[in-house]
Amino acid sequence: MMTTNRKSYFIWLIVLAGVVVMGLLGGVVWAITAANSSEESQTPTDNSTSAIDATPPQSRSNVTTQDEESLALEATEIMTTWRPSEDRTQTAAELRASHLMTDELANRLQEPQRATGGDDWRQAQDTNATSQPTVEITEGTEAGMVTVSARWQWVEGNGSNSWWPDERRAYHFTFTQENGELRIHDYTYETLRR
Repeated sequence: MMTTNRKSYFIWLIVLAGVVVMGLLGGVVWAITAANSSEESQTPTDNSTSAIDATPPQSRSNVTTQDEESLALEATEIMTTWRPSEDRTQTAAELRASHLMTDELANRLQEPQRATGGDDWRQAQDTNATSQPTVEITEGTEAGMVTVSARWQWVEGNGSNSWWPDERRAYHFTFTQENGELRIHDYTYETLRR
């Protein structure tokens, strides 16, 4: 009989130890969960959103300013206004926009040795045409960058004829402050076909 009591006592001891361990684990999980939920409820109210304004607050790196967008539009318009009778290359227009860029970026611009080609460029050169761009900010662009969509119409020098080419461009700009002025830090573009 003594052996049976010892076995029962041992089983009860193991069950009791298991209950104590489970209780401790449950308490630790509850404490962690309670601590996290109280931290969330203590966030400042000016960062919280309501159902009416469910847009999350944006950090400075995700927000482009009106000044950056204006600078990008101005640069794109200059960079896509070509006068093939005067400009040997399309880079000549980029050089005309260098006053909007950082000194480092402006110094990197170099006109290529080879002249711009293509049927539209040659036709514009022969008819003394100038490109007249239409530029607009493209929504949903990458954070910290402004993207501008550009298309242009070639208008002959005497104004009697014009045509739209089959391509357009998407310019991507980043910005910085230089000598207290907002400047284009870098840019790239993609040529897109209609």
